[in-house]
Amino acid sequence: GSINIQSGLMRFNSVYNQTGDLTVAPGAQLVLNGPTSFDLSAVVNASSVSIENRGYATVKAIFKVTDRLTIGAPTTFLPGAVPDLTSATIAFATNGANMVLDLSSGRRVSMAGLELASGATLRGSDSFVVTDHFQWRGGTLQGTGNISVLGPATISGGGNPRIGEVKTLTLAGDSTLTTYIGLDGAATLAIAPTGTFNFMGDFAISGGTMQNAGI
Repeated sequence: GSINIQSGLMRFNSVYNQTGDLTVAPGAQLVLNGPTSFDLSAVVNASSVSIENRGYATVKAIFKVTDRLTIGAPTTFLPGAVPDLTSATIAFATNGANMVLDLSSGRRVSMAGLELASGATLRGSDSFVVTDHFQWRGGTLQGTGNISVLGPATISGGGNPRIGEVKTLTLAGDSTLTTYIGLDGAATLAIAPTGTFNFMGDFAISGGTMQNAGI
């Protein structure tokens, strides 16, 4: 079957299993607040989706979000999933519990924006590129997939931003640091030849490796 959310906000507070087509029109919003699965046969085309803190979501489907995907609970893109987030911003809720996004679809993922809050974890084996903005107010980047940010990046707040394990974060735009950053193990923070890294105050980058590439 098919579900079409044409306007307003549709909330599922129960177990939700999607195997058919799901469309969320521009300006409308889908809120998932219970255990949710998008199976291999499902096709999602949505403007705005929120995963709230009473639920979780597993995705094996073609999953397109064009505006905003809000993570407030564990959300996993499993091998075989097709995450299409090219024009979307992924934002972690400021009041969610277990705010974890695992991108392990086996694909290279592109997204317009990424906004991490304190307590959030972004992990997985997928590498991805952020084409527009990156706001990092806390939380941890984990897993084996690397991250490239082409647009402006703001690293701020008291949310203890960290890069874990062997992950590499490459900043290729104009970036501003107004907090401390921790790098665990073999983690790397890299400034690309096109990047500018602005320190605003008395802060430190501790552990791991810091790379500043030449032109």
